[in-house]
Amino acid sequence: MMRILLFIFLAVFISCNKEEFKKHHYELVGKWKRIEVYVNPGNGGSWQPDRPEQPVTLEFTADGKLISNDNFYSNFSSYHLNSDNSIEFQPPLNGSLRAVYYSFNSDTELTLTFACIEGCGDRFVRY
Repeated sequence: MMRILLFIFLAVFISCNKEEFKKHHYELVGKWKRIEVYVNPGNGGSWQPDRPEQPVTLEFTADGKLISNDNFYSNFSSYHLNSDNSIEFQPPLNGSLRAVYYSFNSDTELTLTFACIEGCGDRFVRY
């Protein structure tokens, strides 16, 4: 009897994991529009709405190209995903690589954070 219960438990557990993976298979490739900016003037940071009159866009192509209309992101022409949830942004010529950490808040919301004096970040939605 104990073996049957253990088998049923394992079967349910394994099937739940597969469903969770399918449900949360996030994809970086695509077009993104910035909706929030992390602002930290030195007294603690917070997420602030982006200026809608100047929407910043990012596009990650399947072949590793990075396309943007923003001054910071347009300094880089390609990207490489690392295993530690970071993206290595690569400049078009011999310049400095930039490590940017990413996380998905949902299937359609992406957060990018990177080092700067007080901490920097951008939040995007897929469009």
